[in-house]
Amino acid sequence: MIRLRETPVDERTGIPIALPLLPNGLEGIHSWHHAAHPKDHELLQDTGGMAVRCSRMQLVEGPGGTAALLNEANEVPDDTGIHPIYHRTYEGPLLPETKAQQFGYLIMMLADYIPEYGIDLSKNYPIERKIKPEEMKRLRSGELRVGSYSQIQDFFAEYLLDNGQGEFDSRDIDNFLSTPNGSYRFHFGNKLIGSAVVNAVQPWIRPYKQAKRDDLLRQDAPKSVHQLVQNAFGRETTRQGHIQRMYTRLSDLALQTEVDGVELAA
Repeated sequence: MIRLRETPVDERTGIPIALPLLPNGLEGIHSWHHAAHPKDHELLQDTGGMAVRCSRMQLVEGPGGTAALLNEANEVPDDTGIHPIYHRTYEGPLLPETKAQQFGYLIMMLADYIPEYGIDLSKNYPIERKIKPEEMKRLRSGELRVGSYSQIQDFFAEYLLDNGQGEFDSRDIDNFLSTPNGSYRFHFGNKLIGSAVVNAVQPWIRPYKQAKRDDLLRQDAPKSVHQLVQNAFGRETTRQGHIQRMYTRLSDLALQTEVDGVELAA
C-alpha cells in the first residue's frame, strides 16, 4: 500500500494553512476540494473543527468522491483530474489543534488569505511552486470560497464567550441580564461581544497586518482584524440570534455562580 504524504502547509501566520492546488484551470468535470481534511479527523469534529473544515473550499479539475474512481488495483487512474490525483498523493495537512489556533485560522480564511505557494499537479505528481499573478487572480475570482458562514459564526460566538468573560464589565452583564427591553439587551449584548473581540484578536493583530501588507488578503479585507471579526456576525437578525444564545449561557452561568458564591465578572 502506498504511504500518503502530509499536505504541505504555509505557516507564516503562525498556523498551518494548506497550500492551494494548481493549475486552477477548470476544463471538463470539476468539484469542490476541502483544504482541511480528512473529514473524519478528530480535530474536525467539534464546533471549531467543523468551522475549519468548511472555511476553505477550492473549485478544482476532476470529480470528487475519489473512492468511486478506484480501479481494480485500488489506485486512481492518472487521467481523472487534479482533485483525485491530490487525494491519491496526500493524506491531509496539519490542522489547528487549539481553540485559539482555530480562531486565528478562521480569521485568515474570512480575509481570503492565500499563501504565496501552491501544489502544482499538472504532471500527475506534486511540485511546490510560487503562484503566478494570473492564478492568484483566478483563485480570488470565485474558485476559493467559504462553505458555511453560519458554522464560523457559531464557533466565534462560542469562543468569544468562553474566552471573554474576564474582560466583561460586571455592570454590562447585569444590565444585559436584567433589562426586559429587547433593544437595550441588544445594545448591551453588542458591548459584551465588542469587549470579547478586543481581547480575543490580540495575538492576530500583527499576523493580519503583515499579511495585508504582503497582499495575501483580498483587497477589500477590513483594515483591522477587530473589524473583520465584528463583521463576521453578519446582519442584525443573525447577531440577535447569537446574542440570545449568549443571554441564555450567561443566565445559566449566573445561576451557577450564585450557587457557588463566585462572581461572574470582576
